[in-house]
Amino acid sequence: MSSSLSSISTIVKYLDNDKKKELALNLSLELKKSPENTKAICGLLEDIEVDPTSELYQNLSNYSNAVLFDDESVDGSQFSDVLELINVFPLLRDDLLSKIEQHLTSYITKFKYNFQPEIFNIIKLQLTKASDENLSTEFILKLFQFLDSLFIHVNTSLPKSIDAILLTFIANNDDDISSIVSKLLRWRIQAISDSFRGSSTIWDLIFMLINTGIKTHKTHAYIFWLRYLSHEDLLSNDEFKAITKTSNYWKDIQTALVSDSHEHRKYCLSILQLTVKAVHHDIENEYITWKNSQREKHLHEWSRFVTLFEILGIDTSLHQAEGGETDITSLISSNSLINPSWGFCLLSTGFKASMDSVRKFALKLLFSIPESELYLLKYGLEYLEDIFLPYSMLAAHFSVRSIDQVEDCYYGKKLASFISNIIISLDDNDTSTVVYALFKALGHLKDAFDPSRIYVTLGIYRGLTGKKALKFGKHDESLVKLFETNAEGELFETTIQTLNLRILLHFDISNSISTFFDCLQKFIKFNGYAVYQDNISLFQEYFADKKQSLEEYLKSSHDDEINILILSILQNEALINDNASDLLLAKVSESGLKVDFDINKLFSKVTASDDLKFVQSLSNSKTFIAADDSTLVNLWNTIKTGFLSDDYHVLELTYYKYKVFNGQFKVSDYEISLQDLIEFNNNLLINSKEIPKIIKSFYKLKDEIYGEYYASLNIAMKKSSSSSTVDADQLLDLLDSTSSSFHANLSTVQLLQNYIINDTLSIPHATIERIVHILCDIWRSLDATRLQLNQKDLQLLLIETIFSPIILHQSISNEDISDELCEFAMSVIKNSQGRKSLLPKLTKCISNYQTLHTSNFEKLEWIAHVLIEAFIVYQLTNSSFRLELVIGKLFDQDISLHKDSQIYGKVYGPEEISAKINLMAIFNSIKSETFALGVFKYIYDNQSDYYLFQVYKSTDGFEEWRRIQLFTIVLSIIDKFDFSPYLSRFIELIATDPSPLARAYIEWIISYQLLNNESKRDEVMESLASGTLKPAVINSYSRILFLSIQQVSDKVIKSKLISKLITLLITSATSNKVIIRHFSLSLLISVYAEIHTEELKVEEGLLDTIDKLYAAASQSESFGQYRSGDALLWNIKKDLNLVSMSGGILLRISDRDTIDFISYQDYEKYLSDDQKTILDRDIGNNFENLWVRERNAKQRGLGKADASTQSPLQTKSGQWGALMDVDEETIRGKEVVRSDLIVVSSLVDKPPNLGGICRLSDVLGAGLLTLNDIHVKNHPQFKTVAVTADHWMPMEEVKEKDIRDFLQLKKKEGYTLIGLEQTDKSIELNSDLKFPAKSLILLGKEKEGIPGELLAELDFCVEIKQVGVIRSMNIQTAAAIIVHAYSVQHN
Repeated sequence: MSSSLSSISTIVKYLDNDKKKELALNLSLELKKSPENTKAICGLLEDIEVDPTSELYQNLSNYSNAVLFDDESVDGSQFSDVLELINVFPLLRDDLLSKIEQHLTSYITKFKYNFQPEIFNIIKLQLTKASDENLSTEFILKLFQFLDSLFIHVNTSLPKSIDAILLTFIANNDDDISSIVSKLLRWRIQAISDSFRGSSTIWDLIFMLINTGIKTHKTHAYIFWLRYLSHEDLLSNDEFKAITKTSNYWKDIQTALVSDSHEHRKYCLSILQLTVKAVHHDIENEYITWKNSQREKHLHEWSRFVTLFEILGIDTSLHQAEGGETDITSLISSNSLINPSWGFCLLSTGFKASMDSVRKFALKLLFSIPESELYLLKYGLEYLEDIFLPYSMLAAHFSVRSIDQVEDCYYGKKLASFISNIIISLDDNDTSTVVYALFKALGHLKDAFDPSRIYVTLGIYRGLTGKKALKFGKHDESLVKLFETNAEGELFETTIQTLNLRILLHFDISNSISTFFDCLQKFIKFNGYAVYQDNISLFQEYFADKKQSLEEYLKSSHDDEINILILSILQNEALINDNASDLLLAKVSESGLKVDFDINKLFSKVTASDDLKFVQSLSNSKTFIAADDSTLVNLWNTIKTGFLSDDYHVLELTYYKYKVFNGQFKVSDYEISLQDLIEFNNNLLINSKEIPKIIKSFYKLKDEIYGEYYASLNIAMKKSSSSSTVDADQLLDLLDSTSSSFHANLSTVQLLQNYIINDTLSIPHATIERIVHILCDIWRSLDATRLQLNQKDLQLLLIETIFSPIILHQSISNEDISDELCEFAMSVIKNSQGRKSLLPKLTKCISNYQTLHTSNFEKLEWIAHVLIEAFIVYQLTNSSFRLELVIGKLFDQDISLHKDSQIYGKVYGPEEISAKINLMAIFNSIKSETFALGVFKYIYDNQSDYYLFQVYKSTDGFEEWRRIQLFTIVLSIIDKFDFSPYLSRFIELIATDPSPLARAYIEWIISYQLLNNESKRDEVMESLASGTLKPAVINSYSRILFLSIQQVSDKVIKSKLISKLITLLITSATSNKVIIRHFSLSLLISVYAEIHTEELKVEEGLLDTIDKLYAAASQSESFGQYRSGDALLWNIKKDLNLVSMSGGILLRISDRDTIDFISYQDYEKYLSDDQKTILDRDIGNNFENLWVRERNAKQRGLGKADASTQSPLQTKSGQWGALMDVDEETIRGKEVVRSDLIVVSSLVDKPPNLGGICRLSDVLGAGLLTLNDIHVKNHPQFKTVAVTADHWMPMEEVKEKDIRDFLQLKKKEGYTLIGLEQTDKSIELNSDLKFPAKSLILLGKEKEGIPGELLAELDFCVEIKQVGVIRSMNIQTAAAIIVHAYSVQHN
């Protein structure tokens, strides 16, 4: 056919018009079979007018319609033929466009529901009835593809009606349709600008798309917005002037700048640039103030903003951001020409960065805002609420650090201070607004880390001091939601709810008393009365001048709960008598609030009362008073009768009466014999067998009733002179160890504890064994439910009871009891890893037994295992576990109204550190050699559990910590048994233990043993002289010898030994190993001091050498600045005390901040006089002045650069002068011109390397990067290294198996194939090597390089010259070198 077309083109010049038409007609008849005929037809009729009614025109029209509208032709492959016809026949274009418009309009009519409804109010289309023709999505997309080709190739003007249709379709909810239309609009933007000039249509469309909530629509809105600003003459555009004066215009830009979409941020940064550059008029709104008279100043400020935004929000470069720190913070200033909200907008992008280092930098900037400028945060509340606070409250920030022996959460204090300073800087009106935002944020973050919520709430509370800026109707609803939010654990809960409650006192109560008490009542509903009771004095002070109003309100109030609160504030007995019903007074008693009234009257009414609510409230009274015997007799008889009932409601009422009885029974002189109570049990609930069939939950009431029964037994036993009048088995038979009731179990354990205390050592062995079994059964039941926090009192009572002296004593001779106790103790230890209170209680019980019965204690064969396992419990080291103690101290010192507040002790008892103190006291009070050896042997023989002599994981922090703990135990008993059989094994450890801290304890143990083992000391000396030891071992042996020699009392022997050591140290001081040389020289300084202090007789030559070394060292400028030998030493005898063994020595030789340490103050706080009495060691002292980190802190000087002035900003792409071109294929600025270079990295598999290669390829302008798996670009490590290059770098997936085919394809396209590999024929990469423009560089695998089968495909290989020892370099580095070499030649 091509030859035919060629023939036609040859003869056409010889034909007249009629012949041309005739020939064209013939060709048109074959168009369906031969679409290429269109070229010949167009050539024949180029300058000839064709009648629209002619057969020829109809053939051309039919063909074009078939291409566009027939179902069978959906791929658009013949669009070019139709376009050629359109260029020659304009009428055909108009006909086709008209029909396209009809189809598109019909689609809109038929699928109107698939469009955003607001579009029809913006674009006014004349919709017709929908046709029955095919209107599938594929068909519509085909029409738009044709329009795209038409707009590109046809330059003549087109009807404006098509633009209205396109603008309507951009609001279609189908992503494919709206996306292709968005691309189409790039060709029509000028026509659209002209058409809608003078109306708000374009802006209405843009903002409508932004607000649909559909990400695709937002993208298209920003693209359209950017195109419009780029094409329109904005200077003379009145609509632009008007819209830029509105807040919404700038708000939408700012919102997009903090979008999670990197693409949206990029678009809107360009929109912002175009906008501010086009502004030539004054603007004043809540987002921007622009005075045209200062236009150049404004442009200068905005140019810095754009540059900073590119650094922090687009390319996210930490290095550059740090360089612009002052510029960023200067945006949040009252002196800035830019509204502070833009500064917060910029800062928020740092908070949302993918790199944590950038997020932390942004947080640092936020906290660095001067107090005088913090009020500006009122302009950035949405950022504070949605971005700043959520990040600043992440648990990872709240670490506990020790400074000057004070553990604190310094970050939490900084956060609280930041929040309070914001509020302090505001007037009442702004305070109201800001606190409302903070309340909302806390409401959204109700599941956030508890300490973070505490510190933020503390900041709010402190900031509100002296202000009553909160308003009912605005803040109360949010505050009540905070009342409902729970925290984990009583300590956190009490702290945060105390702060929440006090915030209520900062409301303006004018005419709002009822609302105030509604809020307070809700607080009580969610949190009980305890917190309110602790803070009631503040409420009394708050209402001091409003008592009359309260009294009047009380008279009209019918709400008992609110009336209780009012009465607690007023404390007016007359008012109580006038207004209080029995039920109200019972509720007052239940609340525990201090309200004066005659409670005796209430209790006297219980016996005859049938009011369940009244009796129930009174049974929960926080105060019981003694009643006369007759009242209690009557009540007791009523109870006995009541429990004979078969009616559930009678039993329920009787249960609450029983609770009242026990409350009074406990504080009165009335007695019931144990035998009577046992008989009472025989009839208890005797007629209730049928009730469970009717009421399924009856078992709960039954458990509670038995709980009260056990409580009665317990009270009676306490009042009885001895329980021996009751048969023990008979008493134990009454108990149920399978109960799930907390109250029943608590009463059971209390009863057993009292039984043991009353009868002391006279209890039979069998009885003790039964008691142990009951206690263990209850514990196992609790353990099965993971030791619930709200049952802590029961758990601690169980430990205290089962490890009481009498049971411990019985375990000496009873194997069953000892097994039970050991199992129980190991369960406690296991649970102690994440539970407080348990271990201190266990260890205190064991220590108490040791102080009472030292000799018997050391007969407990099972106890060594328990003591060792307890000592190596690795409790949670996370901040949450340690923060409870920190926040407990915060509560005591800054929140509680009571000077003697000890909330941590109240909630948990002694601190967890007390357990370690108890154990140290136990180990250092061991008296017998047998017991000490038993402890040591347990450690020594359990290598498979402890890895003491064969380290399993050298980098495992827990394993290192455990070895240190075990060595501490060994050190504690070092002088209690003959250690010599084990000394050699410990000396071997010097060479195998990888931990310097563990080795310090090993050195201590060895040096102590060498005092009485001359032969081993000589062996160590000989080994040191051999010169065959590793550097670390040489240093350890040197220190061991010196530590041991220091303690030799005979000066003659000491002089000889130190002379030998000097000889060895001088040799080591000349070693070519730096670590040996430095340590030996340092140790010689200590030797010098020892010689002169002790006046030792040393050979003259050695002494002279030592003196010269010391003189040289003392004249050095660094003398005294760094640790000398004495700083790495200690006294192995004098320092054998509790503090030094508990981390004190480690703090002298290491600057690690994770060393466990127990201070002198801790020991003094928790060691009892009895424990101190039996101690074999001194407690010791802290000696902080000898700690490494303390010395370093004194020597370290901190300097700060002057950051008061703006510095030049480093910018890599000149963002202010470069705008995004949204119509580039890569959506990258026009400034990026890519080369033809292809980098093939499909053999590289590590995401960080690939991320680096992606970044360098983008920076150096490579044309294409291939990856084995395209999804690797979503890998976090890839994205971290690539930063944002993955958004811009063209990448293609080429599987490893397809690399050869890909190379062959590119070879055909004219590429030179180059491998980066070392071969015998590789060309050295230097200035002589010239890269062809179309170069493909193949990178090899990280280790293996390029496989042989691919080397065969390459034109040549390039290698990078190397002169070092290492044969190869990192693939990312190598790629950077070769790609840079190419780019130098071609970019």
